[in-house]
Amino acid sequence: MTVDLIEKENSMLKANNTVSNVHCTIMRRAATTANTDLDRQKHTTHRPVKTSTCYIAHPAIEDEWNASQQDKAQHAKETTEVEAQRAIDKALHETRIQEEIRTRSFSSVSNLHSFHFNF
Repeated sequence: MTVDLIEKENSMLKANNTVSNVHCTIMRRAATTANTDLDRQKHTTHRPVKTSTCYIAHPAIEDEWNASQQDKAQHAKETTEVEAQRAIDKALHETRIQEEIRTRSFSSVSNLHSFHFNF
């Protein structure tokens, strides 16, 4: 029984080690490629090169990240549309108020008794 558990644990540790080695290999190759590209740019321009950030990830993680970026973009677009609609509604409300002020006519002096005039 304990031998089976030890063998199972050993196989899990070997699998973890293999995955770690593969990850290190991928990162080392990506870093080498990035350095080679940077050196090539430096040699062609003979001056310092401004570089942008480069993210390196496994393709499965990259797909997940792209999906989350699309979700964020969709959410930002919806938020922008809502804000634009609110601005339009506010402008319409203001014009409606101004129109009511301009066209209102007072036919009687019924509420003047509540005002106190100090002369």
